[in-house]
Order: sequence, then C-alpha cells, then structure tokens
Amino acid sequence: QIQALLDSTMQQLDETVAEAKAEIYSEVDHVKSDVDVYVAQTQDQFSVENSFMVYQIAGTFTLISCLISMWHMTAHIRRFNEPFVQRKILAILWMSPIYSTTSWLSLVWPNLEGYLAIIKDFYEAYVIY
Repeated sequence: QIQALLDSTMQQLDETVAEAKAEIYSEVDHVKSDVDVYVAQTQDQFSVENSFMVYQIAGTFTLISCLISMWHMTAHIRRFNEPFVQRKILAILWMSPIYSTTSWLSLVWPNLEGYLAIIKDFYEAYVIY
C-alpha cells in the first residue's frame, strides 16, 4: 500500500515536471522569438542612423572642400594678373567642388550615380583639354 502510494506520487511528480519542462521550453522559445524581432528592429534602426551619419560626415567634408576651393578661387580672381594661366588654375580649382558634390550626391541618391559620373568625366575632359 505504501509502495503504491509512493509510485503514484512519483508518477504525479514526473507528470508535473514534464508539464513544467514543456511550459518552460515554450516560454523560452517565445522569449527567443521576441529577442530575435527586437534585434532585427535594432539593427535596422542602427543601419538607418549609420547611413544618416555617413551622409552628414560626407556632406561636411564636401562643404569644407568647396569652401577651401572657393577661397583659393577668390584669391586668384582678386589678383588676376596673368589671365591665361589663372583661367587654367581656376578650371582646376573647380574640380574639387564638382567632384565632391557629385560624389556626395551619388552617396545620397545611388540611382543617379551614373549620370553624376558623366558630369565628372565631362568636366575632367574639359580641364585636361
């Protein structure tokens, strides 16, 4: 009689442990799926923020290069002593703003990269000529 009671108690304990184990596995799977969704959303958000930061940094350096180049151009225009040579120098100085601006625009709008590359190539050909 005690053995039968002990066996039934052990069987109930085994069933309870199996149910608890199944419930724990179910909860763990649910938490794993929630974490996977959160990780994917976070990675997407970081990717968007990273892209925006890249645009800002590239835009900042584009602006700086344009300003420096314009400063040199105005210095040449103020003292336009040798027009034949200085026109060539000004054409070369325009390469930095054109290259940096078209490169930045290609970064922001990748689908326009081909058209912007044509602008760069045409201007390069003009300067070499």
